[in-house]
Amino acid sequence: MKKKGYLVITYPFLNTTNIIKFQVFLKIHKPNPVSEHLTEWDYETLVKKFESKGFKLKNEEGIVFDFGKLKYIKLISKSILKKFIDLELAIRIFPKNYLFGTFVFEKK
Repeated sequence: MKKKGYLVITYPFLNTTNIIKFQVFLKIHKPNPVSEHLTEWDYETLVKKFESKGFKLKNEEGIVFDFGKLKYIKLISKSILKKFIDLELAIRIFPKNYLFGTFVFEKK
């Protein structure tokens, strides 16, 4: 990749969000260690790995916010489902609670 070139990735995060940690603490959620992905990183690890390879984070955006067990509320009715999904897609300010993130890195 050329210097000043951009790398854009979308990545599913390891389930280490604050909400899940809180639910595990309250014993209402058990972490699932099985994944279909070859690698899984949390938010900080992903950014550090790319920065250690000569990339600088330029932009990030969450795709779906992780509400943990609260996500099952949306199964109650279709009207709740749409509102809940709209809310999940609208939240962009808590990167550690994304289920998926989109990142733009620039090659130094």
